Amino acid sequence: MTTGHEPRGFDRPIERGEVRAVVCRGIPTTNPLRTLVDLGATDGASVPGALEAFTISRLVSPAAVRSARARRRRPGRDGVDALESALASSVLGAKPPDSVLEPLTGALLGQHGLEGWHFHPRVYRIEVDFGFAATKVAIEVDRWTYHRTRQQFENDRARDAKLASRGRVVLRFTWRQVTREPSRVARVIRATLDSRA
Repeated sequence: MTTGHEPRGFDRPIERGEVRAVVCRGIPTTNPLRTLVDLGATDGASVPGALEAFTISRLVSPAAVRSARARRRRPGRDGVDALESALASSVLGAKPPDSVLEPLTGALLGQHGLEGWHFHPRVYRIEVDFGFAATKVAIEVDRWTYHRTRQQFENDRARDAKLASRGRVVLRFTWRQVTREPSRVARVIRATLDSRA
């Protein structure tokens, strides 16, 4: 049903699933995929940040967003261009990040010309944040929020030891290092890659 008061260019949903409320923490909310498209129609510059926040929160997956984009790609549909642009600019590809630090690290690697890395590769059944397969270098980025318990500290050391026993070098960087000292982080990574080339 239309009210005749929709803003110019308002894109009424065609599929029932797009208007179905989603319960998030006990509160009925708009479907996240629909929210991204609507945001793209009104404030395209906000879509990359919203997409990143939604994927980190596991509200959407990159695959689901690509599927929604394909369904909505029709002439006259507002918001899809901004969503496509956000997907194309994602430095991490199809895998969702675990934290905001991972996209920042991916951008750092790109800005400093560090190539040949993979995001969330599995190495000996261990998923690392970034891996350089050719040189057997793994990069882990840690935020204090997620690594401050004794158990997490112990788990990280056990993972590093297992990877080292198989010939991998693990470089760990913190939020502060990635955000405040990106050039130094890039130099350390480059030097390590060069020494193992």
